[in-house]
Amino acid sequence: IGDARNTWRVTPVAEQRACARFDGVLETRGVAGRLIALPLRIRMRRETRAVLGDLKHYAEYGTPSRSKQRRLAAGSGVLATER
Repeated sequence: IGDARNTWRVTPVAEQRACARFDGVLETRGVAGRLIALPLRIRMRRETRAVLGDLKHYAEYGTPSRSKQRRLAAGSGVLATER
């Protein structure tokens, strides 16, 4: 991997609504990078949807989503932002 960047934006839409956006750039290098680029892109899209879905649930209900709770129970229990 040559370079990896991401930007999060949460903007208010109305009094009780907001829009969350995540933009990520991942640049690969060399032959290995070219080979892994497509599978990595597919996985990153899936993971981004899951993260934004978790954020939406947390913003609306004030608790982690069921899928997030399952992942926390199955793993170390440490949120990604706490690492």
